[in-house]
Formats: sequence, C-alpha cells, structure tokens
Amino acid sequence: MADKPTIVENNKGRQISRLGDKTQNVSVGLMDMDSAIFFYFENVIKPFIEENGEQVKVPVIYANPERWAALQRQGYIRDNKRKIMAPIIAFRRTGFQRDDNIPVDKIDPMDPKLHLHYESQYTRENRYDKLTAIRGLTPKKEIFSVAVPDYVQLSYDFIVWTNFTDHMNNIIEKINWSEGSYWGDPGKFRFRTRIDSFSDASEYEDTSRKIKTTFTLTLNGYLLPDEYPPTAVNTEKFITPKQIVINDSTDISVSSIAGIDEDGAKTVTVINNIAKGGGGGGGAGAVQPLTLAPGLNMGFDQSVFTGETTKTITIATSQTPTFSTITTTGGITASGDIVTSGNIVAEQYIVSSSISIITSSFSSGSTIFGDTPADDTHQFTGSLFVNSNTTSSTAIYADNIQNGYPTSNKWQENLNGSYFNNFDNTTHVSEVLRFMAGIISHSIDTASPTPNTKTFASVDTNNNNLGSTANQIAGRLPQNYTALNSDTLNYLVSKGWTSVGAKVMDGISIYNNSSYFLDFDSNSGGSTAISSSGDSELFGLGSLTSGGATRFDVRVIATQSFSDSAGLTTPTAVTNSFTTQSVKDYTMTDFGTTSGVTLTKIESANPAVIPAAYQDGKFENLGGTAMSGSLTRKYNVTSGSFTSISSSGYYRFHDLKVGISTGSGAFTFVNGSDTAHFFAPRAAINTAIGDNSINDSEFAYKELTCVSRSLSGAPYVTGSTYEASSKVTGLFNPLYSGTTTLVDFVGHSVGMGSVTVTNGRISTNGGTIQTANAIYDSTGTTARGTGTVPYYNDIAIVSASVQWDADNDENINQGSGTGDTSFNIKVNVRDRDSDQSTVKTQNLKYHTAGAFDQTAASGSMAVYGRPNGYDPGSLTGTSETFFGESFRIQLLNNVTAFNGTAWDTTFAIGQLGTYDLQIKPGFLVDPGGQYRYWYPANHHSGGTYKYYIRRFQTSGTKTSMTVSVGTALQNWDSTSDGVAVGLILKSGTSAGGNTSITNCRIYDPSETTANLIESGITTDNFKNPFSSNVDLYGNTGGSVNSTTYTLPIRNADGMFIDNTDNELYVIIRYKGDPTPVSSITVSYS
Repeated sequence: MADKPTIVENNKGRQISRLGDKTQNVSVGLMDMDSAIFFYFENVIKPFIEENGEQVKVPVIYANPERWAALQRQGYIRDNKRKIMAPIIAFRRTGFQRDDNIPVDKIDPMDPKLHLHYESQYTRENRYDKLTAIRGLTPKKEIFSVAVPDYVQLSYDFIVWTNFTDHMNNIIEKINWSEGSYWGDPGKFRFRTRIDSFSDASEYEDTSRKIKTTFTLTLNGYLLPDEYPPTAVNTEKFITPKQIVINDSTDISVSSIAGIDEDGAKTVTVINNIAKGGGGGGGAGAVQPLTLAPGLNMGFDQSVFTGETTKTITIATSQTPTFSTITTTGGITASGDIVTSGNIVAEQYIVSSSISIITSSFSSGSTIFGDTPADDTHQFTGSLFVNSNTTSSTAIYADNIQNGYPTSNKWQENLNGSYFNNFDNTTHVSEVLRFMAGIISHSIDTASPTPNTKTFASVDTNNNNLGSTANQIAGRLPQNYTALNSDTLNYLVSKGWTSVGAKVMDGISIYNNSSYFLDFDSNSGGSTAISSSGDSELFGLGSLTSGGATRFDVRVIATQSFSDSAGLTTPTAVTNSFTTQSVKDYTMTDFGTTSGVTLTKIESANPAVIPAAYQDGKFENLGGTAMSGSLTRKYNVTSGSFTSISSSGYYRFHDLKVGISTGSGAFTFVNGSDTAHFFAPRAAINTAIGDNSINDSEFAYKELTCVSRSLSGAPYVTGSTYEASSKVTGLFNPLYSGTTTLVDFVGHSVGMGSVTVTNGRISTNGGTIQTANAIYDSTGTTARGTGTVPYYNDIAIVSASVQWDADNDENINQGSGTGDTSFNIKVNVRDRDSDQSTVKTQNLKYHTAGAFDQTAASGSMAVYGRPNGYDPGSLTGTSETFFGESFRIQLLNNVTAFNGTAWDTTFAIGQLGTYDLQIKPGFLVDPGGQYRYWYPANHHSGGTYKYYIRRFQTSGTKTSMTVSVGTALQNWDSTSDGVAVGLILKSGTSAGGNTSITNCRIYDPSETTANLIESGITTDNFKNPFSSNVDLYGNTGGSVNSTTYTLPIRNADGMFIDNTDNELYVIIRYKGDPTPVSSITVSYS
C-alpha cells in the first residue's frame, strides 16, 4: 500500500499562507558568524593607534586561504605598491566542530521535532476593537515555530602587525578587554567568544623588526540552514482561533455562569444536572450519584449525595473496634492490662526495674535459654543456687567459669613481678589451673612476659629504578624552527622546555626509567631488652588477644602531582597538570610476613609454662607498584606510554604518610620524604627530533705562494700557502651545537713539517653566531650578524688560509724519487650532539709541476726545509753528511795552490759545472744519473768523471789519519766505474809551510804499495781535473779495513799535518753512476 502522508501534508490547518509576512524564515550561516566578528571589530573594539598626535584606524581584513598562506610564508602583508602594511589585523576561520555540551537530536531533518516558539507583535490582522468584542471574538495570535539549530564551536586565527611595541600593547589590551563577551550586531545575531592566550611572534633581524602577535579566538555559535534539504522548513507559522462555539442544550440561563477574561474571551461553565434531567440527558455522559456506606469499626449511617443539595456527614470510628490481627512496625503502649489467650512471642523480654519480684514456675524438665552460644548472655544479679542429688559428681556444666572475688587476699595484691599478678576476678579458673600445672611440672620461676619497648619512629622513602641522568638531549633550537613542521619541537617550545637559541631542557637532570617507583620501610625508635628476634627494626605492637595475634594494620597515603610546564617545577595537588592520590591498607591477623608486613609473637622466657603476652612487627617495601599512579609515575588519567613526549615533566610525590594501628585503635602516622624528579623519554625525543644531515659542497682551493731554497743549483720547496673554501649545509637542522668548532678546517697527514690554518673555524659558542661573515641565509647572499641565533636552513661558507712550512724536514730518497709529497685538509663539523665528523678531505701537494703559476716544465720540487746556507758540519769537524755546502770548494785550478774558492751557498739555480757532482740532502750524486734530483737525465754527460771537494781543518801534529766514504775505493789512476778519493794536503802544495813543492800532490789512500805513482800529470779531467800539472802519490805503509783507509803521515813525501800545515782537501770522484756516497769521515792520530 502507499505510504501514509505526513501530518504536515494532511493537516491543512497547519498550512498557513506566508504571503505578506514581514517575518521571514530564520537562518544562521557561517558567513553570519564571520560578519559578527568583523562587525564587532569595526564598531565596538575600534582598534586604532596614535601617530604624530593623530588617531589612525587599524584596518581589519579577512584573509582567504591563498592570502593567509602567503602572509604565513612571508611574515607580513604588502599593499598594491609592495609596501609592508602595518598596523593591520588579519583573521581567518580555521575550522569548526559540534558543541557536544549542547547536543541536539533532530530525529528527522525532513521534519524536525525540536522547536523554539515566539509570538509576533501587533499587526492589522490581530487588532482588537469594539466590534470584535461585541461579536465575542478574541484577537488572533501569530505564533512562529523555529527548529532548534545545531550548536557549534568555530575557531579563528588572528595575526596583528604593528611597527612599534606600544602600538601592539594598545591594540591587544582592547581585544583582551572584549574577550568573553557576545560579539555581533545587536540587531542581528550575537555570539559568545573566548581567547585563551596571546603569543608574541615578533621577529628581530639586524636592523629590521616585525612586531607581531598571534592568537586564536573560539566562537560559540549555531547553524540553522534556510531550507535544507529543500523540502524541509525550519520556520512555521500558527494562528490561534478567534472564537470557539459550543452547541449544547440546557434548561437554565448561561448568563450567570459566563464571564469575559482580560482578552475578551468568554468562558461558560456547564454542569450536567441529574435532578432535573437536563444537560446531556443522561446516558453514558450522565453524572452518577455518590454513596457513602460505613465499613468495619466505622460509626455513621449510609448516605447518598446527588449534588442537588448540601449535605454534611460525620465519619467516626467505633468506640469498641475489633481486629483479627494487629501488625505494627512501632511500639504498642497500653495503660491497662493486655490479656491474651494465646502466646506472647518476643525476641527480647524486658521487665521494668520497678518490678521487684518475678515469680516463675516451670514444670519438670529442661529449660533452654538462648539459641546461639556466640552472643547469648544471661546475667543474674545476686547469687545463683544450683541443687543436685547428693550422689552427683558435678552440679554445674560449663566451658569456663571466672575466678570471682577471693574472700581473703584480693587478686593483684602483693603479687608484683609475678606472673600471678596477671590474674583477676575475670580470669577463667581453667587458666589458673593450667598455670599451676606448669609450675608444678617444671618447678620454674614465674617471671611475667615483657613487651618490646621500641616504637614506630619513622619511615625510609626509597627511590627504586631511578636510573641515571646520562645522555641528555643535545642541541640548540634555531630560528624559524616552525618551518620544520616538527610536532616534537613545537611541543617542547610550547611547554617551555626550550626556546630559540637555547638547549633542550637545559640545566635539568633528566631521568628516563619507566619502572621508577617509591616504597617505604619502617624504622624503630628507642630501645628494648625484649623482641621476637634479633632484628633491630622490630617495634612493639601491644598485647596479644586470647593468646593469638592482635590485628595489625598499616595504611599508606600518597599523592603524585605532575607538571608538564617548565614554569612549574614543584607541582602540588592544587597547581598541576595532573594529580592523583590513593590509600593502601595492609592488614595482618596472623603471625608471619605478608606483602612486606611482619607480625611476630614475643615468646616468654618459658613458653611451656608462661604463655606469650605481646607482639612486635615491622614492614618493608610497602607501597610501590601496588599503588600505581601515586607511588609510580602517572601523567594523565590513562597514564599513557612513557615513550611519549607528553610524559616529559616534573613528577612530584608528596603528602606521603604511613600509619599503623593495632586492634581497633586509631592510626598513628609519620611522614615520608617528598621527592621530585624530572622524567623524559630521552631516546624517543632524540629520535623524533632527528639528526643533522651535514654535507660539504663547492669545496675549492688555490695555490697562492711558494717559498724555495737551492742546493747544488737545484731548488727545494720550504713552504707554501693556499686558500681553501667550502660551503656546508645542514648544520642547524633540526638543532645545532653551541661550540667553538662548529666548522673547523684542519691539516691532516702532514708528513713533512707543519700546517697552520687561519680563518677556518666557525664558532657558535653560547648558542649565537660568534664568527663574522661565516653564516649565511639559505641563498648564500646575506650574512648573519654575530650575536644572533642561526636559522635552521642557514649555511656556512668558510674561506680559510692554509700555510704549510717544511720546518727542518726533507723528503729526499737515495733514489730519484721522494718520500711524502702531500698533506690533507679536512673540513670537520659538529652535529647537534657536538660529535665531530669529517665531511671533506682534500689532498694538497707540497709542490707539483705547474703549480703556483709556474710552467710544468720546471718540474716538481722536493722538500728541504733548511734555509739557504745551512750546513750541519763544521770546518774543524771530522765528517760531512751532505746537507749543506758551506765547506765545499769549487773545482777550480786554485785548488792546486791550496787557495780554493768556497761554494756559493746563496740561492742559485743550475750552478753545477760539467765535472761537478750534485749534493741532494744526505747524498752525493751524479746530476745526470739515476740518483739525480731536478736536473735532467744525462746532465753534462760530456763529463766522464765528476768531482766534489770538501775542506777539513785540524790542529796539532798528526802522524797518521784515516778516511772513509762508506764504500770501497777505486784507485785514482783506475778507469773503472766507481768511487775514488784523492787527498790534497796543504803541505803538499806550494802553500805548505813545512815544504817547498812546485806541483800539487794528490795522495791516493787506496794505493797502499807505492809512493810516487806518476809525476807531471797534465790536465786530463781524469787523474788531473786542474789546469796545472799534478803529481800522484800512493799510500805506502798504509792499510785498508773494510771501507776505512789509514794513511801514515810521511814527511819524506811532503806530508805534514801540524799547526803550520793544518788543512787538507778531500776530493771524491765518480765514474759512471755509482751508489751515492752519504758521508765522509776523517780521523787523526
């Protein structure tokens, strides 16, 4: 079948024409609430500033999403001329949500069931005049029914810019004063607003500044669409009737029962009269008569009330009522007798004390009083006489009978110090009998038990699993960190745990153990001679109960308060982010140890005879994890995960109390020690923040200068300078280290000499930039000023000077090659943990061909750091190691007259002649052979024989001497390849003081069997490299020991070494390319 039409569709009375209505459908939209805020700023708050004595209105704009994103990115708003606009207020709606505090259930949006109603004002249609009054008409009323709206909460973000702080203060003060009121046009809609806080987002950089304040406004509004869906109507109109006509027949005039109210409406009261049969004429609608008849124990006559006349009836009870059963929850009081033929059954039967005698008679048999042995007590005042047969052995049967009162000595008199003093009139006879049995059977004394006199004095508050404070959260917060979109960093800043340029949780000892808890141990006080054991912490807990344990209770009360704000380091139960309190009870009713609580019986000295009378106890490790949240960490209702950053904060355990009680006594409390620690999930925070990703790019270097020296006419490098530069990124993202060596250029693997780097270090010591012109914005164009905090995407640009100095080192090998030829420059950086790493290693040559703007043909230079003119030997010394040429003699003819020319030790290039040997540091080599340095191959190849002359000087008269060059010698007149040595003594020349010789004599130490070998040798560049003739002598009488040659000083052959002729020349001659000589050694005797 078809669907049944709705009431709205069927009920034509509700379908009222709205034609000509001045009252329109009510609707409230998001734009209405946006407009309400804009209206309130423009017409109520009216923000303005004063400039040059004039008031300047502050414009308020609503920023669309595109404009809002732009101003968030740029940090300000520009006008059409690209000029920064200030002052200005910009806002936008960021979202809305249902207000769950005012839930609305429409049930059916097509036909809402919840409505609000209001009545329209006077209109022409509902006017009231005399004509309507005469006609009995009432004014009609127009009633409008409006659907209940959806209540919502809208949020708006505001940004306020000014040029000066005092301008900002004036604007914010006005806005803050209006917070909490209803905003909007008084003639339209008004909405409650709330602002929780204002944030200073000002930025200062060099000479520029941006005074900015941000805040979030919450608006409590409501939404009521005009028609949504289109078939639904949110506003309906109703009209009340002007006249109601009632048709009925009556036999009386209604004028007396009609009245007109203040609105002119007539009211008629109609009563159906039974007696006259009028009105409705009886039937189902007729009024029936009322009959009253007396019931049990009631005393009046039956009567019928028809409503026709007034009737009075007195209703009363009978003077002699009768009841079959009486049930009452209260008492029954009687002034006469209560007589019953049945039983009187009572749970208690009390006879008033005014009755002096009760006479009871019982028939033979047994009488039982009570039915529960545990709580039935029958007390008799006076004496109880019990008669039995004289032959009976027992007259009274009982579990126990008290001692009563002795007729001679009283109990507890003259019994001090004796166990008997524990007995009194209430002691059971069986106890006395048992004690006497023990005395008789053991024949011991009766000393009374004594208690443990120590008291519960204090508690130890124990920290468990606290852990250490190592591995802090390293790094400082850069500017514009919000652009990183790091929830962790934003949270840390919002809680005050860090700020721009500051360390994270700086100066706070951070703990991290999630299983931390507190517990308590008891401490005894005073002294005692008695205890249940040797445990010194046991304290007395009073007497036993009937020989058994007296209940021992311990109560722990603890409060934990948590603060996640840096400004609240000592949270309390009043000021906190979260607090919780709990109480834990421990109960011992038996001896032993349970849950850390110990209760022990103190045995008497003779337990077989004297029973124990006292107990003692203690407790250990109470509370702890059994009191989760109060003695363990808890930072919200659900506790949450301790790896969450939200768990970071101060955990304070305070108002700690531990109390004890025995039996039914009250608790006695002592205080624990308040304790507070800062906990944070260090590892989780570090992971969430992340590590630096530091990279070096655009590293470059340039050779600037080179310093050299010469030796045997060949150059050697002694030092050089370079310029090195690099760009380093990632130093400040997400955090950075405050260190003097954020970036550090250092020399490394320097085998020769030393390296000095200047201007290669960047410092951020203390958290701000300390090195000028080193930190730049991300584009590398604008340098950050010193004393400022870097931005997260800033880069470091370093331009360093590198100076290498050979010092006294050299890299000469015996062969043609060299040793170490280069060093490294490292770019070291530090991450936020201040851990140093190398992001770039660049190798630099000490010297290479073509470097320092020289032609490649000039070749590479070896390293020799000694200055020109350096020579470690001396003229009067006895050795030559070939590190200098200060005592070298040039290969000239004046040598034959012992007037040789010293070698030029100033800087000179290519000074070797055709027949000269080369000195390279530590070696004497053929400059054209395989061991040469710098000179080209086959240099002066025309010189078959090449020479080196060294001058020596001594003192005193010598009779013999030795000479060694570290290798076996060829004879001077030999043409074989190898090394030959010739000696020219001053006495063997025309300069000799002891002789008169014309031709210079050369003495060959290797020829030990001849005196004169050859005389008058002319120039041959073999045996005689000079232009004057020479004579060649041997070493007759001499000897050879390995490579050491001994020469006797033969005066007959013109050989003298004394104070007159105290000098000689050692000539070394190479033929071919022998292994280089590395030293000359002479000695005298």
